[in-house]
Amino acid sequence: MPLESAESHRETLRKCFDVGFDFIGVGNTILLPGSELESDDSRRRFSIKTKFRLTQGAYGAYDGIKAIECEEIVVATSAMSEEETDEF
Repeated sequence: MPLESAESHRETLRKCFDVGFDFIGVGNTILLPGSELESDDSRRRFSIKTKFRLTQGAYGAYDGIKAIECEEIVVATSAMSEEETDEF
């Protein structure tokens, strides 16, 4: 999330282990078109850096046209560098 640092993220994971979660799913933040986080204002306010990646399983040929879907993910913010997000 925009203001979460690497240390605060680790602390959240520690708390999950401490209370005995059976499963912890950690994933990238995906910017959905039209969402508040995807807006130009949020991108500036939180210094959001993104990259695009292919969406798993979202490809095919339709009426002879090959199509592949992609998604925009957050790779760095003002609170967490790209190197730190790579750790997770």
